[in-house]
Amino acid sequence: MFDLFTSKGLHFTLEVAQLPPDTFRVVKFDFEEGYNSLFKLSIVAATQHNQLPFGSLLDCAATLSIWQDGERQRNISGIVTQIKLGKTGERYTFYHFTLSPHLWRLTQKRRSRIFQHTSIEAILKTLLSDSDVLFHTIDIAYRTRREYCVQYRETDYEFFQRIIGEEGLFFFCTEDEHNRIDRLFIYDDAHRLSKEDTLSLDYNANPTVLRQAPHLRTFQWTEQIRSSEVLLKDYTFKKPNWNAEYGLQGTQEEIQFQGDYPSWPL
Repeated sequence: MFDLFTSKGLHFTLEVAQLPPDTFRVVKFDFEEGYNSLFKLSIVAATQHNQLPFGSLLDCAATLSIWQDGERQRNISGIVTQIKLGKTGERYTFYHFTLSPHLWRLTQKRRSRIFQHTSIEAILKTLLSDSDVLFHTIDIAYRTRREYCVQYRETDYEFFQRIIGEEGLFFFCTEDEHNRIDRLFIYDDAHRLSKEDTLSLDYNANPTVLRQAPHLRTFQWTEQIRSSEVLLKDYTFKKPNWNAEYGLQGTQEEIQFQGDYPSWPL
């Protein structure tokens, strides 16, 4: 019998809802994640069960675990948002799973409503609690209140993204080690992030050379021309003579004029 804790090499396991941990064998998976976006985990798994109850598995918790030499390296937890039946062979049936964070639930609700004299943190907590996104951390320094804030024919996630953008916040989802569930983090300053989990990776330019340690196989470096100045103007009927104009000039540009783009060292 296969013993995961004493096996050597790289292995992957998938646990879905209340099914036994050894129900599935992971065939392959694709994982995409980033700041201010919903991660998407696509998994192809094989099992000897050819009649899984799709309805009872959707919107349930699931975890993909990555193992190296019998030690768990990482968990990716979320909820099952899609199940697709694949091919069936003599022994195994293949299933395609899509896992998303609990925050994905906000994409399924569209509505219109008004928030008056409500802080940004309270608005965000309302959006999250409405979709049972219970595990979250909101760490912002200021507690500004919106005098009048409207969600108009938007999904909760579209409204969430708009509030995040207007307030200069960012978010990401990661594993909560104590609860085996994805936790949402919302910050207003990158300096609030923990530096304890900083990862250093080597670049392996030769894909034919096998390496056991984590490493990069490909990467891209891009330079482009972007706007160097931002100017915002507003108006309020309460103070019509107030010149509500604010601007900011970038300080890290290599050039400040139109023409050739030199490659000067920073």
